[in-house]
Amino acid sequence: MNFYGHAVLAAATGGDSAFVLGAMLPDFISILGTRPPRLELGSLALGVAFHHRTDAAFHDSTTFRALQGHASSYLTARGVRRGPTRAVAHVGVELLIDAALAAQNQHSVQLGTKTADERYLAALELGESRQVRLAWELPAQTERFVELCRRLRHAGVDRFRVGAEQAMKDLARILARRPRLALQEAETRVVQEWATEAFVVVKSELLVLLQELENRLRGRVD
Repeated sequence: MNFYGHAVLAAATGGDSAFVLGAMLPDFISILGTRPPRLELGSLALGVAFHHRTDAAFHDSTTFRALQGHASSYLTARGVRRGPTRAVAHVGVELLIDAALAAQNQHSVQLGTKTADERYLAALELGESRQVRLAWELPAQTERFVELCRRLRHAGVDRFRVGAEQAMKDLARILARRPRLALQEAETRVVQEWATEAFVVVKSELLVLLQELENRLRGRVD
């Protein structure tokens, strides 16, 4: 699950902005390519712990594994190489989930006094404000973190409200940074075809996935 999904799930728990920011922090660390900062005890650290619990529940969920398995079978049968197939089946499914989740949240009910998307933006604003205590190894890492929060906040939530075609264009750009995973022209067409079909399934299964995650996070696994 990507940082937007983590923020939405963290917001649904009623956690404050520091908790929601903490739920996104491990993904931000990966984006920045840096070592984790030292954290003080509190909402931020609890959010980080929630991130790891959510990732474990998500990756082991029946719904995600089914989506991933179908993607792998579809792509392999149509000649996509093993490396790109594994990447698309994981990251591609997550991007489609982001798009489906953002579309749903556009029409979602209020969570307390704010929507999930408003809580996501408020968490980014907190990160941008420098009011959270993050002990990075180097001062430059603080500046990069603040700039990342600023950039994501200004980009807003509409960046996630994309269809399957745009989501896969974003995926192709991500994979292009890794020569062994970069999609060839013929593979790109296959991935787009898969995504168009898979997005319909993702949208129909989204509530099932969210319920499964809630059950797993509460320790209720069928």
